[in-house]
Amino acid sequence: AREILHSSQMLMDKLQAQLRAENEIEKLKFSISTGRFYPNYVSIKKNSDNTAYKLYIDGRKEKLDNVTLTVYDSGSKFNVWTPLYHNVAIFLKDRGVSSSTAFAVENSLKDWYDKDDNSNLNGAESYFYKDILGTNYLPRNFNGVQSIYEWHAVRGLIDNKTFDLLKPYLILTPHWHSNLNTMDAQMLEAMLDISPDTAKELVSLRDSKGFLDTSDIKRITGRVGNLDIIGFFPSFTLDIRAVSVFNKAKADVECEINFKPDAKTPFKVLKWIE
Repeated sequence: AREILHSSQMLMDKLQAQLRAENEIEKLKFSISTGRFYPNYVSIKKNSDNTAYKLYIDGRKEKLDNVTLTVYDSGSKFNVWTPLYHNVAIFLKDRGVSSSTAFAVENSLKDWYDKDDNSNLNGAESYFYKDILGTNYLPRNFNGVQSIYEWHAVRGLIDNKTFDLLKPYLILTPHWHSNLNTMDAQMLEAMLDISPDTAKELVSLRDSKGFLDTSDIKRITGRVGNLDIIGFFPSFTLDIRAVSVFNKAKADVECEINFKPDAKTPFKVLKWIE
């Protein structure tokens, strides 16, 4: 009877933690949809006193009662639906991956997405996966990937250590553009192909100034071109994670929501994970 009572209490605690996490996200849906977006935060109002506060969308943790929120703008990560092959390779090299492996990843990703079966140099098409690796899968040869974990099957990223370096920086979303104002130093290195020290300088400037713009990038990096894929404002698609603890139970809820309104709705839930 004691074990049954303990199990019942744990289940109730788990449900309570789940409800708290989901309730916080439900409140955020509406407050963000009526808020105002800035380069790295959303100005929203608290329901209790109607005062505005900043909800940062660059991955900072925010504690609200018993719920910890982490909100990322999708523009702070690599979108697997519109892969930036060369920048992914730079990211991996900056994290200590060998140049040969990073080059293989770059070209194998190209082969994964392109519509032919002709391998790029050090890339991988059906011959590599079927005859060399002996796997039961072939490259997709189409840009409609279904998950960030699909990249784990690509040559160069099959190794857990290499893929785990990249995994926190991947997102799958149909609404994306880069945002230098929500990227961390590692992403800034990869997107701008700059040194760690220069990336830290940009982060420091962003923290003091509040945002970066094209003139900041040109002045600090010396770059005047190749900024066509660079953005400085949110994509309006947020990855929201709510972690709630109640007694000894914990619930972890994650969702991806697009806050670009249309005639029917102020937001669209793109993904929900419990």
